[in-house]
Amino acid sequence: MSTSKAAQLKGFFKRNGYYRIPDEKMREQLKAGYKKGYEVRLVAMDYKEYLSIRKLLKELGYSPGKAYAKGNRRIVPLYGRDNYKDFKELMTKTKMV
Repeated sequence: MSTSKAAQLKGFFKRNGYYRIPDEKMREQLKAGYKKGYEVRLVAMDYKEYLSIRKLLKELGYSPGKAYAKGNRRIVPLYGRDNYKDFKELMTKTKMV
């Protein structure tokens, strides 16, 4: 794994990315009716950033989900508990340049 690629990705994440994690109490109460899962969201300010984020994720072995618009920005999601845990660990270990 390239540390510079991970550092670039960390820069995007630190700027305005975030994690979405399920509410375990709600999941327990609603069972199959609660559809929220683990997700990492990286926010691209423009199309060029969007392409950079997707490329970095793929080069680091992740499979990003379909991007969607939120205001003027594009959200690049990364779904699943394993991806969430791996990404969080990568962000913890990676030093900013």
